[in-house]
Amino acid sequence: MVWTLLYAGIAYAGWVIWVTTGWSPPLLFWGAQILFNALWSWIFFGLRKMNLALVDIALLWLSILGFIATAWPVSVAAALLFIPYLAWVTTAGFLNYSVLRLNPSA
Repeated sequence: MVWTLLYAGIAYAGWVIWVTTGWSPPLLFWGAQILFNALWSWIFFGLRKMNLALVDIALLWLSILGFIATAWPVSVAAALLFIPYLAWVTTAGFLNYSVLRLNPSA
């Protein structure tokens, strides 16, 4: 349920930026976070490489923050839709770190 709401907000925020500015820095950050989001699941669950997944989630976190910062002047609503997403990814990052600490060989 959480991911459904987050993805709806992510999609809507991307659409708002696209129709307002077209290809622009916020949209590049939007695309980057989609890529890093997809890669994290594959790296963490598929490859079980917790250290690489932690690097990926850090890049995901930075791309979300980059979207918020660059989208804010274009659409405050689009930027605000990414705040819960940033909180969720922050939590996932701490969990990823905890799993890595408990399984240093992973």
